[in-house]
Amino acid sequence: MNRRQFLAMTTAASSALLLGSCATTTNRYQLPEAFTRPDEKLALTNVSIVDVQTGTIRRENCILIQQGRIAGLFTREQWPSIQADREMDLHGAYVMPGLINAHCHMTAPCGIAVGPSALFSYKRQVERNAEECVKHGVTTVRDMLSVADWVSGIQWLQDRIDRGKIAGPRILRSVAIDINNGYGDMLTNFSTWESWYNVGSIKEAKKAVRSAAAHGADTIKLFQQETKLLMPCDDMPLMDRETVAAVCEEAARSGLPVAMHHMELGGLSKGLYGGVTTLEHMVCDGPIPDEAIEKLLENETFMVPTITIPYGYAYPMNGDENWGTESTTFYENLRADTLPGFLEEFCEPTFAEGTMGFYHKYSDPKSYEKRHIIPWVCPKIFNAFANQGVENIKTLYQAGVKFGCGNDGGVPFVFPGNLGFEMLLLEEAGLKTADILKMATINNAHVIGMEKDLGAVETNKIADLAVFAHNPLETAGNALKPAMVFQAGQVVFQA
Repeated sequence: MNRRQFLAMTTAASSALLLGSCATTTNRYQLPEAFTRPDEKLALTNVSIVDVQTGTIRRENCILIQQGRIAGLFTREQWPSIQADREMDLHGAYVMPGLINAHCHMTAPCGIAVGPSALFSYKRQVERNAEECVKHGVTTVRDMLSVADWVSGIQWLQDRIDRGKIAGPRILRSVAIDINNGYGDMLTNFSTWESWYNVGSIKEAKKAVRSAAAHGADTIKLFQQETKLLMPCDDMPLMDRETVAAVCEEAARSGLPVAMHHMELGGLSKGLYGGVTTLEHMVCDGPIPDEAIEKLLENETFMVPTITIPYGYAYPMNGDENWGTESTTFYENLRADTLPGFLEEFCEPTFAEGTMGFYHKYSDPKSYEKRHIIPWVCPKIFNAFANQGVENIKTLYQAGVKFGCGNDGGVPFVFPGNLGFEMLLLEEAGLKTADILKMATINNAHVIGMEKDLGAVETNKIADLAVFAHNPLETAGNALKPAMVFQAGQVVFQA
Protein backbone atom coordinates (compact mmCIF):
# COMPACT_ATOMS: atom_id res chain seq x y z
CA MET A 1 0.00 0.00 0.00
CA ASN A 2 1.52 3.34 -1.01
CA ARG A 3 0.97 6.56 0.93
CA ARG A 4 -1.66 7.85 -1.49
CA GLN A 5 -3.73 4.66 -1.03
CA PHE A 6 -3.22 4.80 2.74
CA LEU A 7 -4.39 8.42 2.85
CA ALA A 8 -7.48 7.59 0.79
CA MET A 9 -8.42 4.67 3.05
CA THR A 10 -8.06 6.55 6.34
CA THR A 11 -9.86 9.60 4.94
CA ALA A 12 -12.80 7.43 3.90
CA ALA A 13 -12.89 5.84 7.36
CA SER A 14 -13.38 9.19 9.06
CA SER A 15 -15.29 11.12 6.40
CA ALA A 16 -18.67 10.49 8.02
CA LEU A 17 -17.58 12.15 11.27
CA LEU A 18 -18.19 15.91 11.35
CA LEU A 19 -17.24 18.34 14.10
CA GLY A 20 -20.25 19.02 16.30
CA SER A 21 -21.53 21.70 18.64
CA CYS A 22 -19.68 22.42 21.88
CA ALA A 23 -22.83 23.27 23.83
CA THR A 24 -22.99 20.22 26.11
CA THR A 25 -21.10 17.14 27.23
CA THR A 26 -22.02 13.79 25.74
CA ASN A 27 -24.06 11.12 27.50
CA ARG A 28 -22.18 8.29 29.15
CA TYR A 29 -21.86 5.12 27.14
CA GLN A 30 -24.26 2.50 28.51
CA LEU A 31 -22.85 -0.97 29.08
CA PRO A 32 -24.94 -3.79 27.56
CA GLU A 33 -26.83 -6.04 29.95
CA ALA A 34 -24.86 -9.10 31.00
CA PHE A 35 -25.45 -11.98 28.58
CA THR A 36 -24.53 -14.61 31.17
CA ARG A 37 -23.79 -14.90 34.86
CA PRO A 38 -20.10 -15.48 35.71
CA ASP A 39 -20.73 -19.11 36.69
CA GLU A 40 -22.59 -19.88 33.46
CA LYS A 41 -20.80 -21.30 30.44
CA LEU A 42 -21.00 -19.22 27.25
CA ALA A 43 -20.13 -20.84 23.94
CA LEU A 44 -19.06 -18.54 21.09
CA THR A 45 -19.62 -20.71 18.05
CA ASN A 46 -18.65 -20.42 14.38
CA VAL A 47 -15.69 -18.14 15.09
CA SER A 48 -12.50 -17.52 13.13
CA ILE A 49 -9.75 -17.29 15.74
CA VAL A 50 -6.83 -15.01 14.90
CA ASP A 51 -3.75 -16.79 16.22
CA VAL A 52 -1.43 -13.86 16.89
CA GLN A 53 1.46 -16.18 17.74
CA THR A 54 1.56 -17.77 14.27
CA GLY A 55 -0.22 -15.16 12.17
CA THR A 56 -2.85 -17.68 11.02
CA ILE A 57 -6.63 -18.15 11.18
CA ARG A 58 -8.39 -21.13 12.77
CA ARG A 59 -11.83 -21.26 11.24
CA GLU A 60 -15.10 -22.83 12.45
CA ASN A 61 -13.98 -22.93 16.06
CA CYS A 62 -15.80 -22.52 19.34
CA ILE A 63 -14.63 -20.58 22.39
CA LEU A 64 -16.05 -21.67 25.74
CA ILE A 65 -16.05 -18.97 28.44
CA GLN A 66 -16.69 -19.37 32.16
CA GLN A 67 -15.78 -17.26 35.21
CA GLY A 68 -14.27 -14.61 32.98
CA ARG A 69 -11.71 -16.92 31.39
CA ILE A 70 -11.44 -19.10 28.31
CA ALA A 71 -12.47 -22.54 29.54
CA GLY A 72 -11.71 -24.33 26.28
CA LEU A 73 -11.29 -24.11 22.50
CA PHE A 74 -13.05 -26.58 20.23
CA THR A 75 -13.23 -27.48 16.56
CA ARG A 76 -16.52 -27.80 14.70
CA GLU A 77 -16.44 -31.57 15.09
CA GLN A 78 -16.30 -31.15 18.88
CA TRP A 79 -19.22 -28.70 19.13
CA PRO A 80 -21.87 -31.36 19.87
CA SER A 81 -19.97 -32.44 22.99
CA ILE A 82 -19.87 -28.95 24.47
CA GLN A 83 -22.23 -28.34 27.36
CA ALA A 84 -22.93 -24.61 27.58
CA ASP A 85 -25.65 -22.58 29.30
CA ARG A 86 -25.77 -20.00 26.51
CA GLU A 87 -24.61 -19.95 22.92
CA MET A 88 -23.70 -17.04 20.65
CA ASP A 89 -23.19 -17.70 16.94
CA LEU A 90 -20.64 -15.22 15.55
CA HIS A 91 -21.20 -16.29 11.93
CA GLY A 92 -17.53 -16.66 11.03
CA ALA A 93 -16.41 -13.32 12.52
CA TYR A 94 -12.73 -12.90 13.40
CA VAL A 95 -11.87 -13.07 17.10
CA MET A 96 -8.65 -11.60 18.44
CA PRO A 97 -7.35 -11.10 21.96
CA GLY A 98 -8.31 -7.67 23.25
CA LEU A 99 -5.85 -4.98 22.20
CA ILE A 100 -3.41 -3.60 24.77
CA ASN A 101 -2.25 0.02 24.61
CA ALA A 102 1.18 -0.12 26.24
CA HIS A 103 1.71 3.65 26.32
CA CYS A 104 -1.08 6.14 26.95
CA HIS A 105 -2.27 8.77 29.42
CA MET A 106 -5.83 7.99 30.45
CA THR A 107 -6.46 11.13 32.52
CA ALA A 108 -5.10 13.56 29.93
CA PRO A 109 -7.84 15.21 27.83
CA CYS A 110 -6.55 14.43 24.28
CA GLY A 111 -7.03 18.07 23.37
CA ILE A 112 -6.72 21.70 24.34
CA ALA A 113 -9.60 23.86 25.55
CA VAL A 114 -9.82 27.00 27.66
CA GLY A 115 -12.50 28.62 29.78
CA PRO A 116 -15.21 27.40 32.17
CA SER A 117 -16.64 24.96 29.63
CA ALA A 118 -13.30 23.13 29.55
CA LEU A 119 -13.31 22.64 33.32
CA PHE A 120 -16.90 21.41 33.14
CA SER A 121 -16.02 18.91 30.40
CA TYR A 122 -12.71 17.66 31.80
CA LYS A 123 -13.97 14.80 33.98
CA ARG A 124 -16.36 13.71 31.28
CA GLN A 125 -13.46 13.63 28.81
CA VAL A 126 -11.50 11.36 31.13
CA GLU A 127 -14.51 9.04 31.29
CA ARG A 128 -14.80 9.25 27.52
CA ASN A 129 -11.17 8.13 27.16
CA ALA A 130 -12.06 4.94 29.02
CA GLU A 131 -15.29 4.35 27.10
CA GLU A 132 -13.67 4.82 23.71
CA CYS A 133 -11.01 2.26 24.59
CA VAL A 134 -13.48 -0.59 25.00
CA LYS A 135 -15.54 0.62 22.04
CA HIS A 136 -12.41 0.27 19.89
CA GLY A 137 -11.25 -3.12 21.20
CA VAL A 138 -8.67 -1.84 23.70
CA THR A 139 -9.32 -3.84 26.86
CA THR A 140 -6.08 -3.13 28.76
CA VAL A 141 -3.87 -0.04 28.96
CA ARG A 142 -0.60 0.86 30.61
CA ASP A 143 -1.01 4.42 31.83
CA MET A 144 2.37 6.10 31.51
CA LEU A 145 1.69 9.15 33.66
CA SER A 146 -1.44 10.23 35.48
CA VAL A 147 -2.18 13.95 35.42
CA ALA A 148 -4.53 16.03 37.56
CA ASP A 149 -4.71 13.35 40.28
CA TRP A 150 -6.41 15.90 42.52
CA VAL A 151 -9.31 16.23 40.01
CA SER A 152 -9.76 12.90 38.24
CA GLY A 153 -6.71 10.71 38.57
CA ILE A 154 -6.17 7.08 37.71
CA GLN A 155 -7.56 5.79 41.02
CA TRP A 156 -10.73 7.83 40.53
CA LEU A 157 -11.12 6.49 37.00
CA GLN A 158 -10.34 2.89 37.97
CA ASP A 159 -12.88 3.03 40.81
CA ARG A 160 -15.61 4.20 38.43
CA ILE A 161 -14.79 1.39 36.03
CA ASP A 162 -14.68 -1.24 38.80
CA ARG A 163 -18.06 -0.12 40.16
CA GLY A 164 -19.64 -0.32 36.71
CA LYS A 165 -20.33 3.41 36.55
CA ILE A 166 -18.57 3.62 33.20
CA ALA A 167 -17.09 1.23 30.67
CA GLY A 168 -13.33 1.14 30.62
CA PRO A 169 -10.20 -0.95 30.17
CA ARG A 170 -8.04 -2.65 32.75
CA ILE A 171 -5.50 0.02 33.80
CA LEU A 172 -1.90 -0.58 34.84
CA ARG A 173 -0.34 2.44 36.54
CA SER A 174 3.15 3.89 36.18
CA VAL A 175 5.00 6.07 38.66
CA ALA A 176 7.56 8.53 37.31
CA ILE A 177 10.93 9.18 38.94
CA ASP A 178 13.04 12.11 37.80
CA ILE A 179 15.78 14.29 39.20
CA ASN A 180 15.07 17.66 40.78
CA ASN A 181 14.38 20.42 38.23
CA GLY A 182 14.22 17.81 35.46
CA TYR A 183 11.86 17.03 32.63
CA GLY A 184 8.92 16.71 34.95
CA ASP A 185 8.99 20.25 36.29
CA MET A 186 6.48 21.34 33.69
CA LEU A 187 4.18 18.46 34.66
CA THR A 188 4.45 18.03 38.43
CA ASN A 189 2.07 20.91 39.06
CA PHE A 190 -0.59 18.71 37.48
CA SER A 191 0.28 15.50 39.34
CA THR A 192 0.85 14.36 42.93
CA TRP A 193 3.40 12.31 44.84
CA GLU A 194 1.31 9.26 44.01
CA SER A 195 2.42 9.41 40.38
CA TRP A 196 5.69 11.36 40.48
CA TYR A 197 8.84 11.50 42.61
CA ASN A 198 11.60 14.09 42.19
CA VAL A 199 14.91 12.88 43.62
CA GLY A 200 18.31 14.41 44.32
CA SER A 201 20.51 11.35 44.79
CA ILE A 202 20.83 7.63 44.11
CA LYS A 203 19.70 6.93 47.67
CA GLU A 204 16.53 8.97 47.15
CA ALA A 205 15.93 7.30 43.78
CA LYS A 206 16.05 3.82 45.30
CA LYS A 207 13.76 4.93 48.12
CA ALA A 208 11.31 6.32 45.53
CA VAL A 209 11.22 2.95 43.75
CA ARG A 210 10.42 1.14 46.98
CA SER A 211 7.71 3.66 47.84
CA ALA A 212 6.18 3.37 44.37
CA ALA A 213 6.11 -0.41 44.68
CA ALA A 214 4.49 -0.16 48.13
CA HIS A 215 1.78 2.10 46.70
CA GLY A 216 0.88 -0.37 43.94
CA ALA A 217 2.81 0.91 40.92
CA ASP A 218 2.94 -1.43 37.95
CA THR A 219 5.79 0.32 36.10
CA ILE A 220 8.55 2.83 36.86
CA LYS A 221 8.97 5.57 34.27
CA LEU A 222 12.17 7.54 33.63
CA PHE A 223 12.89 10.50 31.36
CA GLN A 224 15.68 11.39 28.98
CA GLN A 225 14.61 14.34 26.84
CA GLU A 226 17.48 16.46 25.56
CA THR A 227 15.65 18.38 22.83
CA LYS A 228 13.02 20.87 23.99
CA LEU A 229 9.43 19.78 23.51
CA LEU A 230 7.99 23.18 24.39
CA MET A 231 9.02 26.77 23.77
CA PRO A 232 10.06 28.79 25.62
CA CYS A 233 11.59 26.22 27.94
CA ASP A 234 15.05 26.21 29.48
CA ASP A 235 17.33 23.23 29.06
CA MET A 236 16.69 20.78 31.86
CA PRO A 237 19.15 18.51 33.70
CA LEU A 238 18.90 14.81 32.98
CA MET A 239 19.28 11.73 35.17
CA ASP A 240 22.82 10.33 34.90
CA ARG A 241 23.76 6.78 33.92
CA GLU A 242 24.52 5.66 37.45
CA THR A 243 21.12 6.78 38.77
CA VAL A 244 19.34 5.12 35.86
CA ALA A 245 21.17 1.88 36.63
CA ALA A 246 20.36 2.19 40.36
CA VAL A 247 16.65 2.67 39.61
CA CYS A 248 16.63 -0.37 37.30
CA GLU A 249 18.41 -2.49 39.92
CA GLU A 250 16.01 -1.48 42.70
CA ALA A 251 12.98 -1.92 40.43
CA ALA A 252 14.13 -5.45 39.57
CA ARG A 253 14.20 -6.28 43.29
CA SER A 254 10.62 -5.05 43.56
CA GLY A 255 9.53 -6.97 40.46
CA LEU A 256 8.77 -3.78 38.51
CA PRO A 257 9.65 -3.05 34.87
CA VAL A 258 11.31 0.26 33.99
CA ALA A 259 10.18 2.26 30.95
CA MET A 260 12.28 5.17 29.66
CA HIS A 261 11.02 8.12 27.63
CA HIS A 262 13.75 8.84 25.07
CA MET A 263 14.03 10.52 21.68
CA GLU A 264 17.79 10.85 21.23
CA LEU A 265 20.88 8.66 21.08
CA GLY A 266 22.00 9.86 24.52
CA GLY A 267 18.84 8.57 26.13
CA LEU A 268 19.10 5.27 24.27
CA SER A 269 22.67 4.83 25.55
CA LYS A 270 21.69 5.51 29.17
CA GLY A 271 18.71 3.19 28.95
CA LEU A 272 20.79 0.33 27.57
CA TYR A 273 23.52 0.95 30.15
CA GLY A 274 21.02 0.92 33.00
CA GLY A 275 19.04 -2.05 31.69
CA VAL A 276 15.58 -0.57 31.25
CA THR A 277 12.79 -2.96 30.29
CA THR A 278 11.26 -0.82 27.55
CA LEU A 279 12.31 2.22 25.56
CA GLU A 280 9.40 4.51 24.76
CA HIS A 281 9.14 6.59 21.54
CA MET A 282 12.10 6.57 19.15
CA VAL A 283 15.57 8.00 18.54
CA CYS A 284 15.23 10.93 16.14
CA ASP A 285 18.64 12.66 16.13
CA GLY A 286 20.54 10.12 14.04
CA PRO A 287 20.71 6.51 12.85
CA ILE A 288 20.87 3.92 15.65
CA PRO A 289 24.41 2.44 15.81
CA ASP A 290 24.92 -1.26 15.16
CA GLU A 291 26.32 -1.78 18.65
CA ALA A 292 23.12 -0.36 20.17
CA ILE A 293 21.03 -2.70 18.02
CA GLU A 294 23.14 -5.63 19.19
CA LYS A 295 22.60 -4.56 22.81
CA LEU A 296 18.84 -4.27 22.27
CA LEU A 297 18.78 -7.80 20.89
CA GLU A 298 21.04 -9.15 23.64
CA ASN A 299 18.97 -7.57 26.43
CA GLU A 300 15.67 -8.44 24.71
CA THR A 301 14.61 -4.85 25.33
CA PHE A 302 11.21 -3.91 23.97
CA MET A 303 10.73 -0.74 21.92
CA VAL A 304 7.34 1.03 22.08
CA PRO A 305 7.72 3.43 19.13
CA THR A 306 4.49 5.54 19.30
CA ILE A 307 4.61 6.30 15.57
CA THR A 308 1.40 8.35 15.93
CA ILE A 309 3.45 11.18 17.50
CA PRO A 310 4.64 12.80 14.23
CA TYR A 311 1.01 12.62 13.07
CA GLY A 312 0.10 14.83 16.01
CA TYR A 313 3.13 17.12 16.21
CA ALA A 314 5.01 17.46 12.92
CA TYR A 315 4.35 21.11 11.89
CA PRO A 316 5.90 23.72 9.55
CA MET A 317 8.70 25.67 11.19
CA ASN A 318 10.79 28.14 9.24
CA GLY A 319 14.43 27.10 9.01
CA ASP A 320 13.82 23.52 10.12
CA GLU A 321 15.62 21.21 7.71
CA ASN A 322 13.36 18.32 8.70
CA TRP A 323 10.23 20.08 7.43
CA GLY A 324 9.04 19.82 3.83
CA THR A 325 10.14 16.23 3.26
CA GLU A 326 7.96 13.49 1.83
CA SER A 327 7.35 12.15 5.34
CA THR A 328 6.34 15.45 6.96
CA THR A 329 4.07 16.21 4.01
CA PHE A 330 2.46 12.80 4.40
CA TYR A 331 1.68 13.39 8.08
CA GLU A 332 0.51 16.95 7.42
CA ASN A 333 -1.98 15.83 4.76
CA LEU A 334 -3.13 12.82 6.76
CA ARG A 335 -3.81 14.97 9.83
CA ALA A 336 -5.73 17.56 7.86
CA ASP A 337 -8.00 14.88 6.42
CA THR A 338 -8.58 12.78 9.54
CA LEU A 339 -8.22 14.95 12.65
CA PRO A 340 -11.71 16.56 12.54
CA GLY A 341 -13.29 13.12 12.40
CA PHE A 342 -11.11 11.70 15.14
CA LEU A 343 -11.90 14.63 17.44
CA GLU A 344 -15.61 14.06 16.95
CA GLU A 345 -15.22 10.35 17.55
CA PHE A 346 -13.02 10.49 20.66
CA CYS A 347 -13.47 13.90 22.29
CA GLU A 348 -16.04 15.94 24.14
CA PRO A 349 -17.37 18.80 21.97
CA THR A 350 -15.59 21.49 24.01
CA PHE A 351 -12.23 19.79 23.58
CA ALA A 352 -12.92 18.97 19.93
CA GLU A 353 -13.58 22.61 19.06
CA GLY A 354 -10.72 24.00 21.17
CA THR A 355 -8.23 21.49 19.80
CA MET A 356 -9.13 22.33 16.20
CA GLY A 357 -8.40 25.96 17.01
CA PHE A 358 -4.94 25.10 18.33
CA TYR A 359 -4.32 22.78 15.39
CA HIS A 360 -4.81 25.68 12.99
CA LYS A 361 -2.46 27.85 15.07
CA TYR A 362 0.21 25.16 15.18
CA SER A 363 -0.09 24.80 11.39
CA ASP A 364 1.03 28.44 10.98
CA PRO A 365 4.86 28.61 10.87
CA LYS A 366 4.72 32.20 12.14
CA SER A 367 3.31 30.94 15.45
CA TYR A 368 6.75 29.59 16.35
CA GLU A 369 8.30 33.03 15.97
CA LYS A 370 5.99 34.64 18.56
CA ARG A 371 5.95 34.61 22.33
CA HIS A 372 2.95 32.87 23.88
CA ILE A 373 1.38 33.13 27.31
CA ILE A 374 1.30 29.35 27.59
CA PRO A 375 4.19 27.04 26.57
CA TRP A 376 4.05 26.40 22.83
CA VAL A 377 4.87 23.10 21.16
CA CYS A 378 8.28 23.05 19.48
CA PRO A 379 7.98 20.85 16.36
CA LYS A 380 11.68 20.31 15.64
CA ILE A 381 12.07 16.92 17.32
CA PHE A 382 8.71 15.75 15.97
CA ASN A 383 9.64 16.71 12.42
CA ALA A 384 12.84 14.72 12.96
CA PHE A 385 10.66 11.83 14.19
CA ALA A 386 8.74 11.88 10.89
CA ASN A 387 12.04 11.42 9.05
CA GLN A 388 14.87 9.82 11.02
CA GLY A 389 12.62 8.38 13.71
CA VAL A 390 10.48 6.43 11.25
CA GLU A 391 13.62 5.21 9.48
CA ASN A 392 14.95 3.97 12.82
CA ILE A 393 11.70 2.11 13.47
CA LYS A 394 12.16 0.30 10.15
CA THR A 395 15.81 -0.47 10.91
CA LEU A 396 15.07 -1.92 14.34
CA TYR A 397 12.15 -3.95 13.02
CA GLN A 398 14.23 -5.44 10.21
CA ALA A 399 16.98 -6.27 12.72
CA GLY A 400 14.54 -8.31 14.81
CA VAL A 401 14.31 -6.02 17.84
CA LYS A 402 11.22 -6.71 19.95
CA PHE A 403 8.37 -4.22 19.62
CA GLY A 404 5.39 -3.39 21.79
CA CYS A 405 2.61 -1.08 20.68
CA GLY A 406 1.33 2.16 22.21
CA ASN A 407 0.27 5.52 20.82
CA ASP A 408 0.83 8.08 23.63
CA GLY A 409 -2.94 8.64 23.62
CA GLY A 410 -4.18 11.39 25.91
CA VAL A 411 -1.79 14.05 24.63
CA PRO A 412 -3.45 16.53 22.26
CA PHE A 413 -4.40 15.10 18.84
CA VAL A 414 -3.90 11.48 20.03
CA PHE A 415 -6.47 9.22 21.72
CA PRO A 416 -6.02 6.18 24.02
CA GLY A 417 -8.72 4.21 22.22
CA ASN A 418 -7.28 4.84 18.76
CA LEU A 419 -4.58 2.18 18.99
CA GLY A 420 -5.79 0.78 15.66
CA PHE A 421 -4.55 3.95 13.97
CA GLU A 422 -1.10 3.42 15.49
CA MET A 423 -1.18 -0.07 14.05
CA LEU A 424 -2.20 1.29 10.66
CA LEU A 425 0.67 3.80 10.67
CA LEU A 426 3.13 1.02 11.52
CA GLU A 427 1.73 -0.95 8.60
CA GLU A 428 2.17 2.07 6.33
CA ALA A 429 5.81 2.27 7.47
CA GLY A 430 6.39 -1.24 6.13
CA LEU A 431 5.90 -3.51 9.15
CA LYS A 432 4.04 -6.74 8.44
CA THR A 433 0.42 -6.84 9.58
CA ALA A 434 0.79 -10.15 11.41
CA ASP A 435 3.73 -8.75 13.39
CA ILE A 436 1.78 -5.59 14.27
CA LEU A 437 -1.13 -7.64 15.64
CA LYS A 438 1.38 -9.57 17.70
CA MET A 439 2.89 -6.32 19.03
CA ALA A 440 -0.51 -5.02 20.16
CA THR A 441 -1.44 -8.28 21.91
CA ILE A 442 0.99 -10.93 23.11
CA ASN A 443 4.09 -8.70 22.91
CA ASN A 444 2.31 -6.03 24.93
CA ALA A 445 1.21 -8.67 27.42
CA HIS A 446 4.91 -9.38 27.99
CA VAL A 447 5.65 -5.64 28.24
CA ILE A 448 3.12 -5.24 31.06
CA GLY A 449 3.99 -8.55 32.72
CA MET A 450 0.63 -10.22 32.09
CA GLU A 451 1.56 -12.75 29.41
CA LYS A 452 0.08 -15.60 31.50
CA ASP A 453 -3.34 -13.94 31.48
CA LEU A 454 -3.59 -11.81 28.34
CA GLY A 455 -2.45 -11.46 24.75
CA ALA A 456 -3.75 -14.59 23.02
CA VAL A 457 -6.94 -16.59 22.53
CA GLU A 458 -5.86 -19.58 24.61
CA THR A 459 -7.37 -21.80 27.27
CA ASN A 460 -7.13 -20.39 30.81
CA LYS A 461 -6.39 -16.84 29.68
CA ILE A 462 -8.75 -14.01 30.61
CA ALA A 463 -11.56 -13.78 28.05
CA ASP A 464 -10.71 -10.32 26.74
CA LEU A 465 -11.74 -10.59 23.09
CA ALA A 466 -12.24 -8.24 20.16
CA VAL A 467 -14.51 -9.39 17.33
CA PHE A 468 -14.09 -8.01 13.80
CA ALA A 469 -16.16 -8.46 10.67
CA HIS A 470 -13.12 -8.64 8.38
CA ASN A 471 -9.78 -10.41 8.68
CA PRO A 472 -7.30 -8.22 10.65
CA LEU A 473 -4.40 -10.18 9.16
CA GLU A 474 -5.20 -8.68 5.74
CA THR A 475 -4.70 -5.12 6.98
CA ALA A 476 -4.58 -3.42 10.36
CA GLY A 477 -7.36 -1.21 9.01
CA ASN A 478 -9.71 -4.13 9.65
CA ALA A 479 -8.92 -3.81 13.39
CA LEU A 480 -10.09 -0.20 13.67
CA LYS A 481 -13.77 -0.86 14.35
CA PRO A 482 -14.80 -3.98 16.31
CA ALA A 483 -18.24 -5.48 15.93
CA MET A 484 -18.17 -6.70 19.53
CA VAL A 485 -15.83 -6.55 22.51
CA PHE A 486 -15.65 -8.91 25.51
CA GLN A 487 -13.92 -8.06 28.74
CA ALA A 488 -13.40 -10.91 31.23
CA GLY A 489 -16.09 -12.83 29.38
CA GLN A 490 -18.77 -10.11 29.38
CA VAL A 491 -19.89 -8.11 26.37
CA VAL A 492 -18.85 -4.49 26.94
CA PHE A 493 -19.51 -3.25 23.41
CA GLN A 494 -21.65 -4.29 20.48
CA ALA A 495 -21.86 -2.23 17.29
